[in-house]
Amino acid sequence: MKKLTKLDLESVLVLINRGRAAMGMPPLKELERGIVGDFYQSALGRAFGASVTSDEDEHPRCCYCGCSELSVTVADRKTALALARSLDSNRIKRNGEGWSVRAPQILAAFDQQFHDGRLPELIDRDCIGIKEAANYLGRSEEIVNAWIASGLISAVRTPLDDIYVRRSGLPTTQHRGKAALRAAA
Repeated sequence: MKKLTKLDLESVLVLINRGRAAMGMPPLKELERGIVGDFYQSALGRAFGASVTSDEDEHPRCCYCGCSELSVTVADRKTALALARSLDSNRIKRNGEGWSVRAPQILAAFDQQFHDGRLPELIDRDCIGIKEAANYLGRSEEIVNAWIASGLISAVRTPLDDIYVRRSGLPTTQHRGKAALRAAA
């Protein structure tokens, strides 16, 4: 599969903004950065404020581009219907998390390329896991979690309770904050 062109990426942004408008969200000026491998924090997950998944087991890859079907899952039926209309989708279904709307194939291709690392400019490299943050600070994961809970470290929490630490919020070795964090432990 070839990499999406700039024109394709502009089409993706137009579709995202149509969906966001239908969901009562303001438009984006550019595509969101996201975390590879996370349903909620991926580029599309952040753009829609929802879980975005593909189900390769249930739906085989399509013959057009090799992508599996992609679904955007929202909490209620009314939002799902509005999103489906905005994306010209004729398929919504109830699932365990809410209501899933089948996304257009260009969004599926975008999502697959994002998760394959073929759109590096959209990967949020500022977020790291708790374990990596603990290794960086030379502390246990429990201490890092306590610092997050107390607000000493900036973090992002997903709806599935996964936590990502903002690398930019961690003190550097030259920063006195690191000594303060260690003293707090």
